[in-house]
Amino acid sequence: MGKSLKIADELDRDMGSDTVPPKPAHKGSARMAKRIVESFIDDIDGSDAEGSTRFALDGMNYEIDLSGANREKLEKALAPYITNGRAVRAERSGRGRRGSSSSTNSSPLSREKSAEIRQWAKAQGLPVSERGRIASTVVQKYQDAH
Repeated sequence: MGKSLKIADELDRDMGSDTVPPKPAHKGSARMAKRIVESFIDDIDGSDAEGSTRFALDGMNYEIDLSGANREKLEKALAPYITNGRAVRAERSGRGRRGSSSSTNSSPLSREKSAEIRQWAKAQGLPVSERGRIASTVVQKYQDAH
């Protein structure tokens, strides 16, 4: 997801235009210097980024390259949610879930059940898409209410 810009600088002679390149130390070899610089570009505003920031929402992991200022904005925006939320261990990606006994995770929802949950969520003012996966938090709220 992060955009990075790689810049390569190859120097095979001295920088001066009037200078003769030095002779190789060994017969058949040339003197060459190489410098590779990797710069991260802020995905929001295109400025120089200090690094990548990872976060997750509804089981989806994200990574974004941010400058210090934009990282602070993200932290400030998330602060009330982090303060009032519960910390949980990240789920391991891979070959399925271990120890998953909740009915929200044990089997996919039928079309009829999905339509029912969507209708209920809309009536409750919860964000839910017309198609695709229903967030587990919405399914859990539906199950708690029924």
